Amino acid sequence: MSASLSGFRTIGRAALIVVAALAAGCGAYTSYKQTRLTPRGHTDYLFAAELQGASTGMDGAPMPEIAVGARRRVHDRIDVGATGTILPLGEAITSASAEVSGKLALGRHGRWSAALGTGVGYRVTTSSGAVFEGVHAAVPVILGVDLGRHQLVLSPTVGYERLWSSGARPVSLPFAGYSLGFRWQLARRWALLPEATVGYTPARNYRTDSSQLFQVGLAVLFTR
Repeated sequence: MSASLSGFRTIGRAALIVVAALAAGCGAYTSYKQTRLTPRGHTDYLFAAELQGASTGMDGAPMPEIAVGARRRVHDRIDVGATGTILPLGEAITSASAEVSGKLALGRHGRWSAALGTGVGYRVTTSSGAVFEGVHAAVPVILGVDLGRHQLVLSPTVGYERLWSSGARPVSLPFAGYSLGFRWQLARRWALLPEATVGYTPARNYRTDSSQLFQVGLAVLFTR
């Protein structure tokens, strides 16, 4: 009986890693990065559509997700924000998340600028009746180069996620990756933010010794 229970927990833990990798991707953490702060006295509103997935040794198509968020400056060099996401695929797999984040402007030299971000969040995923939950923290370093009124952005990120589900022991997922994004300023109040992210976690599952993660998305930014 104990051997059977141990085997069930092992399978549950492996499934937890796979579902988490497929559902969470890696770019969901403090996504659509840029070094520019929200204009003083205004709020940035974000609406995004995304595709994300993972290479875990299992076949699977990238999954869609939508995101909404808002940011506001609270200091000369700091703005803060909140973002929510949802993956509405019914009983097969559905997930939702919420994250709060902050950004500190580090400095500027000519067209070049740098900022340090941080974010913490929670995600819940349901799949075929099972419920998976997780919390995470991430720290992106954001590097930008202004191209006229537009901005090209490169951002390496490191982070940690803790996942749990009934029937399986909690799983720790350290991760690292980088994103390449662009702020395309359409008008004074409107911008498009395309972004692509790749990442890696060394956590093992029952198909591979590690997982590679990816996300591509397009956000509309409105400043009011």
